[in-house]
Amino acid sequence: MNKDQQVPSKNERVFSRKAIRATLFLLPVLIYLPTFGGDAAVPLGGSNYSDLLITHYPYLLYLRNSIAINHQLPLWANLIQSGAPFAANPLAGIFYLPGWTAMLFPLPNGLSITLAAHVIFGTWGMYRFLRQRTLGETGSIIGALCFGLMPKLAAHFGAGHVTLLYAIAWTPWLLYCNGKDRKGWKTGMIAGMLFLADPRWSVYAGTLWLAHDIAHRKIILRKRLLYYLKASLIALLVSAPLLVPLLEYVKHATRTNLSSVDMLTGSLPIANLIGIIIPGSGGNIEWYFYSGGTLLAILASQVFNKEVRKKIRFWGYWIAISLFLSLGTAGYEIEWINRIPVLGLLRVPARSLFILGICFAVITGTAIDHISKRRENQSPQSRVYLGIIALGVMMMGGMTILNPEHLLLISWGFAFFTASGLLLLTIQKNPAGKYSEWLLVGILIVDLLGASLLSYEIQGREKREPNEIQSLLIQEQGYFRVYSPSYSVAQHLAAEHHLELADGVDPMQIAKYVEFMSEATGIDQDGYSVTIPPFETGNPSRDNINAKLDADLLGLLNVKYVISEFGIDSQELSLLASDAQAKIYLNEKVLPRAWIEEPGRDQTDPNWAQFDQVDVLSKTANEILLKAKGPGKLVISEIQYPGWKVFVDGKREEISTAHEILRSVNLTEGEHQVVFKFCPISVYIGLILAAIGWAVMVLIHFGKFDEIKTG
Repeated sequence: MNKDQQVPSKNERVFSRKAIRATLFLLPVLIYLPTFGGDAAVPLGGSNYSDLLITHYPYLLYLRNSIAINHQLPLWANLIQSGAPFAANPLAGIFYLPGWTAMLFPLPNGLSITLAAHVIFGTWGMYRFLRQRTLGETGSIIGALCFGLMPKLAAHFGAGHVTLLYAIAWTPWLLYCNGKDRKGWKTGMIAGMLFLADPRWSVYAGTLWLAHDIAHRKIILRKRLLYYLKASLIALLVSAPLLVPLLEYVKHATRTNLSSVDMLTGSLPIANLIGIIIPGSGGNIEWYFYSGGTLLAILASQVFNKEVRKKIRFWGYWIAISLFLSLGTAGYEIEWINRIPVLGLLRVPARSLFILGICFAVITGTAIDHISKRRENQSPQSRVYLGIIALGVMMMGGMTILNPEHLLLISWGFAFFTASGLLLLTIQKNPAGKYSEWLLVGILIVDLLGASLLSYEIQGREKREPNEIQSLLIQEQGYFRVYSPSYSVAQHLAAEHHLELADGVDPMQIAKYVEFMSEATGIDQDGYSVTIPPFETGNPSRDNINAKLDADLLGLLNVKYVISEFGIDSQELSLLASDAQAKIYLNEKVLPRAWIEEPGRDQTDPNWAQFDQVDVLSKTANEILLKAKGPGKLVISEIQYPGWKVFVDGKREEISTAHEILRSVNLTEGEHQVVFKFCPISVYIGLILAAIGWAVMVLIHFGKFDEIKTG
């Protein structure tokens, strides 16, 4: 060695390895980077609908504006459906504080940045989990990258399933706790945070965690049960701010009316199982689960090895379980499914395919670890690699002949499958090759990263700007609502310009409001729907073209304008303007936001209500202040829901329901100051329980809990 050359010190080598690892773990950012500038991801196939724009961006904007302008945490939202609980809605994310970091950046790209950070967090968690399983550095890094670059994550990013991806990022850390957490509080904390991110995924993640703990942790039954009890208690306390009001909301929502068919919407068709090797194989975005040709080649190369099979047996079982669950209606009878208490509130069985992705990440890391340690039987393994190469070439050629129009997607997975087989054979023939394994890492990254970037499309910011018809609504002053039978006012547009909608898209809907709107819009809602009004075929521009609107009932909701892509035949709706995109109508039967009804009169009487005796002085998410002159019943065009209270001249009065869904209170003669306040006891109970839970965890962390018990 030249005397001028210096051998790197041990600390320098460690720093170099950490720098390489950190760089690799930042690679998932490339998937979300195209939207950091303000453009939005949308699903493949030209769809302009993304939950990020429909729900998560409007809700986060509403939360930020309420805090910044009104200096209050909004427990109620007036955005859509004429108002609904906000704190109780899992998609609002009001109590999931890591999601608040998106508000530090311009919206909606702040959501993409926060989501990318979550995926990096999950990738790091998968690495820690695999290292805990005594895997080497290379195997753990590859397994972690298989998680972070999972194309299914990217496809659901295109669909805008933000909170679902937040929750999935916590899953590796939950599994990591199986080997590290002795007292149960760390497990409970992570489980609680996962629930706050998205309660739906907590069922899948919790089941996988429990099965993994039972299979891998050998402790006596008493200690195991005590551990589960502690973890469950902490999880309940941490998740209480959402859990308690959500349980109340569910009792009043249509979610409890899910039929077996509704619950299994989005089941994976058996024919779409080919999607495991062909990215973007078509159909519902929920069915997208391309695993990677490189990954499948690695798995195929090690499946015949007894030692590897023993290590991955548990994950192999869960691959079978997740596939079976994802098939839904194709996999099992449906009549009994809604009788199971927890499953009765879930939908879209294909989301269990995320478990498949987690299993593949663990198995791939384990297989690479085995390859890197050179423990395979040389001769038989060569024949396996040659078989992989031959199979890949035949499938690639056959699929190309069958479908030459989509050559890139059809041949993508098989090309990487073949190339990986060749590289694995090269590694075996030259096990001393210094960089051969990292070349395999590079192929895996290109495969998964490329498939991820192909799993969604980009919608430019210019497409989110209001058109001329929508601008007429934006310029209007005062309190009023808008209804559209064709989703002609997007929810992100309404949130940006402070419009209130009587229609709306959200999985949680107040059942009485749905019944009222079915009559008001002339559109029956048979079964469960995430939209008001429902769209039978999923085509908003045409589905409700024959609906007969009831202007009087819409007037009760303060619906002043109706905007639609198609013409509406009604003598009580006056056409104000139209263009090629939409038509806007004035509702001649619109009522103000509040009025006084005289006793003994109904709506057939011309003088049934007084509209000039009420003034709305101020209105925020949680409070409405009015000046009203009695006597009579003060009715406010706002939805009645448990937790709303009314105070007349500072004194608490009984709140009642008018016209089936609206808030009202009886007033005596004279002028009064009336305040409607939303004070849901369920939210306060949840916050108190959470405070207790976090206090207990702090005491445990600093070793004070045992002192309290012994003292």
